[in-house]
Amino acid sequence: MCTSKEIVYARKENLTIERTRYRRLVEDLSKQTRLLATLSNAFGPPGDEGEVREILKKELEDYADKVTVDKLGNILFIITERKATPM
Repeated sequence: MCTSKEIVYARKENLTIERTRYRRLVEDLSKQTRLLATLSNAFGPPGDEGEVREILKKELEDYADKVTVDKLGNILFIITERKATPM
């Protein structure tokens, strides 16, 4: 059985964890909102999407092993190796 001190400590610990998760969520949403705003304001009419392509390349190149652009202007993010993920 838990003492009242242990319960209070556990609640404080959970509150700290929840605050940390909340801050990360807010930071992630802020980054996503900035990216969406940047993409929305980028010049990219049909046939001339170079600015949009460069924004995406800059934002996503760290997640791919190789980044290429084909003859039609499509940007391809290639992942050649999957890292082990914890289950």
